[in-house]
Amino acid sequence: MEQVAIIVKGHIDSSWSDWLGEMSINHTSDGNTHLRGQIRDQAALNGLLSQIFNLGFQLLSVTSERINRSSAGKEDDM
Repeated sequence: MEQVAIIVKGHIDSSWSDWLGEMSINHTSDGNTHLRGQIRDQAALNGLLSQIFNLGFQLLSVTSERINRSSAGKEDDM
């Protein structure tokens, strides 16, 4: 799993959260949207970025950090 933070220019309506993989959507006063959430892998990130592109939003920033499964509280590995 990876923790992803994406910033786009413009405000994405909060109702799009489910369609965008249950990403949290926060609007900033400077007119941008911050998306945060977990994705399974780079292929899922590519799909998410394609969805944002298809909505017509300009990407300003994308950061991704791999989540250590043992520190993420995953009990399904036991």
